[in-house]
Amino acid sequence: IQPYANTRALFDIADEYKVHYELAEHFYYQPERIKQALDALLARHDMIYVTLDLDVFAQSVAPGVSAPQALGLQPWQVIPCLQHLARSNKMIAFDVAELNPTHDRDQQTARLAAQCIMQVINTSLALTSPTQEGV
Repeated sequence: IQPYANTRALFDIADEYKVHYELAEHFYYQPERIKQALDALLARHDMIYVTLDLDVFAQSVAPGVSAPQALGLQPWQVIPCLQHLARSNKMIAFDVAELNPTHDRDQQTARLAAQCIMQVINTSLALTSPTQEGV
């Protein structure tokens, strides 16, 4: 979450409902903290439903969103997190939100969304595919 792109009221509501969130700056400066937060989430749940909100990405890589972020994340910061969650074998569903085609340039954001989806699918399939030795 971007602290300057959200209102104090949204943070207050998240705190009231005890919603765990990570600030975008943690992805930049504390990537190990992000992995620990994901591991803690996975330890608490048998199944997870993951929604990738495309607003999390920097406007330079995802212009086709409703709330563009000048200081958003880069794909190389997000995709390993998605793969980590998919490798847990606890992801029962995955979706993508906030694509706004009217703002997209040359389908740049749509292509990024497709790449993220393929990363999750390929990671999940690697868990279920038999190895050459098992065939």
